[in-house]
Amino acid sequence: MKRLRQYFEYDRINFEREAFTLDEIKSLQAFSDKTSYYDLTYGGIRFKEFVGVLQVGSLTIEVLPKIDRDDQEKGKWRNILLDMLKECRLLHPETTGFADLRLRANSILELYFELFLSEINDLLRQGLIKRYRVEADNQYALKGRLLFNEQIRENMIHAERFYTEHTVYDQHHQIHHVLGKALRVIADLAGESHTGVKAAAVLQNWPENDKLVVTEQTFSRFQLTRKTQSYQAAWQIARLILLNYHPDLRQGKTNVLALMFDMNMLWEKFVYNRIRSAAKGLGWFVSDQREYKYWKGDTGTKKLIPDILIELVDGRKIVLDTKWKRPVDDKPDDHDLRQILAYKLYFKGDHAYLLYPCYKKDSFCVDGKFEPKSYDDIDLVFRNEFTLKGGQMFLNLLDDDKLITKTAFAKMFLQFIK
Repeated sequence: MKRLRQYFEYDRINFEREAFTLDEIKSLQAFSDKTSYYDLTYGGIRFKEFVGVLQVGSLTIEVLPKIDRDDQEKGKWRNILLDMLKECRLLHPETTGFADLRLRANSILELYFELFLSEINDLLRQGLIKRYRVEADNQYALKGRLLFNEQIRENMIHAERFYTEHTVYDQHHQIHHVLGKALRVIADLAGESHTGVKAAAVLQNWPENDKLVVTEQTFSRFQLTRKTQSYQAAWQIARLILLNYHPDLRQGKTNVLALMFDMNMLWEKFVYNRIRSAAKGLGWFVSDQREYKYWKGDTGTKKLIPDILIELVDGRKIVLDTKWKRPVDDKPDDHDLRQILAYKLYFKGDHAYLLYPCYKKDSFCVDGKFEPKSYDDIDLVFRNEFTLKGGQMFLNLLDDDKLITKTAFAKMFLQFIK
């Protein structure tokens, strides 16, 4: 019987209190060796900064983001997570019937499964592409190149057969074999549910190759062409499923599928996408993860990588470092301050902000400045370098328990940097 449990990031889970089965406990304990999504505790686990979904046998665990620890509205935060995944292109809203699928799916994982099956059905309606491939086997007609060693070994007493290597033009190629493997995982994990039955039905007529071993290189070698453009969404979801599927874990009899996302990276990507959308009409240049080597030694180099760097039309530079957390009493910790100072100096930023989410209050800024030692004795130009224009920016990303629109985000952000 399928079960769904919902928790928040950094929640502590007690296995006995939550009635986890022995197989589920063993699988989660074994899976902890392969991942950093959670820590093992005495009699349970503690989630970290990752959000998303863990499928452990028949148990689906959703880990949701949350800003305010007193806010326990799981349905709201589930929808916010889905919207952020969609904004960051980790869901594909252009899929036919996305809104209907979102309402119908019982879990985030099931939504991914349904989106994948929707893409697969679209491909079937359009007609699966064919490719040339080389095949070596027995034929009753001489077709292609005769393989003499195999002919002697296989057909010594079968003069009517020919062991040949020949070219075939059909649907049995790697793209379909990889998608078929993802279909098999969905059918196995979803079981007798509506989603599982649909996946099993598609598999009956789908080109499959059970011996195919799928790795990261399988997906990195895939080159999108005009002919395979329609496969992009299905291919990306298949990659997400297959590279995060862990069957038959050590000590456990239950398979695990983990679709988890670093909430810090998700927040950074969300903010970057929103700012980039606003920048199109303002003439700004926006970049993310720009590297600067600030230290080099015999053992290697160290880099400064600010989250977002904005260059305005008037030449000013804004350095942003996003943080998915709420600092105590709205005061940044020492590490964050040192980090934003380094970014400001190395990238010569006119403004530098630590950018936090906020909730249940309007967006606001907390200005500040760095005070160097012997402030009055240093050169005036160098002193100005230490005057921090900016400080902390708290952005309310919600409007009536939904993500704010791109227009509202742009207006909110602009009011702090003029």
